[in-house]
Amino acid sequence: MKIFRLPDLGEGLPDAEVNQWHVKVGDEVKADEPLVSMETAKAVVEVPAPRSGKIIKLHGNAGDIIKTGAPLVEFADGEEDNASVKTTTATPKTVTTEPTKQASADAIFHLPDLGEGLPDAEINQWHVKEGDEIKTDEPLASMETAKAVVEVPSPRSGKIKKLYGKVGDIIKTHAPLVEFESTSTVAISEDAGTVVGNIEVSGQILDESPTGVKPLRRRKTDKIKALPAARILAKNANIDLITLTPTGPQGIITVNDVKAALTQTSATVATTTPTGPAIEGAKPLRGVRRQMAIAMSQSHKHIVPVTLIDDADIHAWPKKTDITYRLIRAIVVACKQEPTLNAWFDTQHNARKLHDEVHLGLAMDSADGLFVPVIKNVEKQSAKQLREHINTYKTQVRDRSIPPENLRDGTITLSNFGMFAGKYANPIIVPPTVAILGCGRLHEQVVAANGKPEIHRVMPLSLTFDHRAATGGEAARFLAAVIADLQLAK
Repeated sequence: MKIFRLPDLGEGLPDAEVNQWHVKVGDEVKADEPLVSMETAKAVVEVPAPRSGKIIKLHGNAGDIIKTGAPLVEFADGEEDNASVKTTTATPKTVTTEPTKQASADAIFHLPDLGEGLPDAEINQWHVKEGDEIKTDEPLASMETAKAVVEVPSPRSGKIKKLYGKVGDIIKTHAPLVEFESTSTVAISEDAGTVVGNIEVSGQILDESPTGVKPLRRRKTDKIKALPAARILAKNANIDLITLTPTGPQGIITVNDVKAALTQTSATVATTTPTGPAIEGAKPLRGVRRQMAIAMSQSHKHIVPVTLIDDADIHAWPKKTDITYRLIRAIVVACKQEPTLNAWFDTQHNARKLHDEVHLGLAMDSADGLFVPVIKNVEKQSAKQLREHINTYKTQVRDRSIPPENLRDGTITLSNFGMFAGKYANPIIVPPTVAILGCGRLHEQVVAANGKPEIHRVMPLSLTFDHRAATGGEAARFLAAVIADLQLAK
């Protein structure tokens, strides 16, 4: 029995809906014939058979949601079948040439997907230089992505022949990063380029039929065979498979075939595209500031923001009250009363997910730009524990040592911009969250107290929410709950 799993349909989606089956149990199909139509976002995509054989089981009915990587079709075993259908695991696959063949060309390691869905990364620091000997899994370079610096390990042992780029350069995902000198004992590897980590090398030929999205054909007689990783890489790079010359066994297009075309395209673009900004004297944004600009552009493009402002009278607070802790406590209280603002919104599917746990993103300013470390499960932590988290994050932000996992999965955000200046603002929401609370500069003002004017200490608040995910009433009740808790003496 061979199990074919739903491939990545090239849209970055975690699943797809069965729209229509083109086969039934017992049918005999040939490689590349349509199996099923899958609906993703606004498109219906044909998924071809990865091999020839007899269908013995279909996973799911029309209307069912199938996760990417989950079983889709089961084939009967057959001696005549030469296709080897692999199941997907969390470990990235690496494809090699036949072990009997020696590498005759220099091996190029391409920048893998660093796991954050970004199309590129910036070289922060090289840990090697040309001519160095390196072992598998030793660090090659530190790459800056979004708010974190990620170590990229070597996929193999060998001598460094060439480094692609210098510190500060932007390297596209799947573009060449390091070139190794060939040796008589090393086979060239085709890394799938999916995650950073130890890249395991197999000693076998991976002989697979296509398992990706059915490509556009220029001629009905064309039969395109490509490895799944090659098919996906070509789709992401907008490369037509029919233009490639296959070098794999039995005429299969390999990852290296796609990368060779991608490298050639990049070289052509480099000779025709301006290398600097159009504004004279302008310098390209780097590192954290560059990623912040990208995030803000995405927010402006996708979110429908509305900002509510109000004041909390904190006259009753005792001296030396921890302001940040009180704000966090008030947010937790408000999230329990109005959970619609402690949520994520999926723009593509117009869907919302409410969270029971409060994972608070805490905006922190630095010389390098804005960081938003996330404190997980703040509703379960004491004032002392929260203060320890905050102090640790401040140190890590300053030293640029904060782990990438501590910059993800926030469900709502707090920005205490008032420690610098400003009473009110319209804080920017970063998808997929739907709300951010801003705290302005604490100040004294005249208020009415029991019919008489008094001078009280006041905290200005600005709440921005995504109006697609929450109503104005829900946001107003959330802000009212925050104010009510802040105005308690303790």
